[in-house]
Amino acid sequence: MFICRAPQSKNLREDSNHNMYVSGCTEVEVKSTEEAFEVFWKGQKKRRIANTTLNRESSRSHSVFIIKLAQAPLDADGDNVLQAKDQTTVSQLSLVDLAGSERTTRTRAEGSRLREAGNINQSLMTLRTCIEVLRENQMYGTNKMVPYRDSKLTHLFKNYFDGEGKVRMIVCVNPKADDYEETLLVMRFAEMTQEVEVARPIDRPICGFTPGRRYRNQAFKEELTRKLELRGGPIDGDPTFTELFLQSFAPLPSVEITDASDEHTLPRLIECLEQRQRARHLATEEVKKSVNALRGMLQDWDNNFSVKENYIQDQTEKMVEKDRIINGQKSEADRLEKKIRTLEYKIEILQKNSKYL
Repeated sequence: MFICRAPQSKNLREDSNHNMYVSGCTEVEVKSTEEAFEVFWKGQKKRRIANTTLNRESSRSHSVFIIKLAQAPLDADGDNVLQAKDQTTVSQLSLVDLAGSERTTRTRAEGSRLREAGNINQSLMTLRTCIEVLRENQMYGTNKMVPYRDSKLTHLFKNYFDGEGKVRMIVCVNPKADDYEETLLVMRFAEMTQEVEVARPIDRPICGFTPGRRYRNQAFKEELTRKLELRGGPIDGDPTFTELFLQSFAPLPSVEITDASDEHTLPRLIECLEQRQRARHLATEEVKKSVNALRGMLQDWDNNFSVKENYIQDQTEKMVEKDRIINGQKSEADRLEKKIRTLEYKIEILQKNSKYL
């Protein structure tokens, strides 16, 4: 007896760099295009498809194939990859195959097929709504909240629409006359997306960060530099730490040898260089400890900032929802007030008529 388990829904999570990812998915490391295609086809086999009236192999879900390209330096021998985060650059390419919208009156979907069609149409409608809000903010200078969280599809690629990446869309249409209305809607949607221009920050040579954090990291560096300048910290033209460190050493002894039997000059020089080497080693260890402590502080600050930002986002969404409820209640109150005035007017007319009777 074989038990077929239904696919489990995956949740979205946000990492410390504010990049969205699918929790519970396994990343497979590949080293060639053949291995990448093997993983791709393995995923295609698990894609949900079903037979409908209009399509023998109708996609019942969207498909996302993400490729991450990591670039890291090699060691001096060129044999091993250096595991240094500050020298590693990660780029991401996401290929998304959207399932087509469906009209149940034509597909005659029932049961689970009907629920799947509803989920597909709802996510596509959310995508359209996000594009419309982005277009409205761009054209009229408004600052409306884009409802990325209404769908996992738009929430996953939020950073792309916010400008930390490039988005390209290919629209497929059916030339059949029966699909004229669907084709017209799709073409109008494609025309609307062409009018959306998302401001994209200038790429800077910052290693170790995925696109979703480059702008924020650069802004933090600029703010840190500004505060250091206000506090009298190092600015352009001041001696560097290395120069100050070298100045703290005692001057080197004279290395001039005037006598062939001189046995003191070289030993004094060697002893002085060994002292400098030991002091340099101790200073390096202290600097490493300070750097690690600073990294820990920055990581804690970043995590706290992420938690606060998520909290503010949730509170903002709740406020928007409450505003919608208040506006709805206000409209209902206005409607009831108009109805009351109408009834009062009718009562007044009835009272006048009753006097004449």
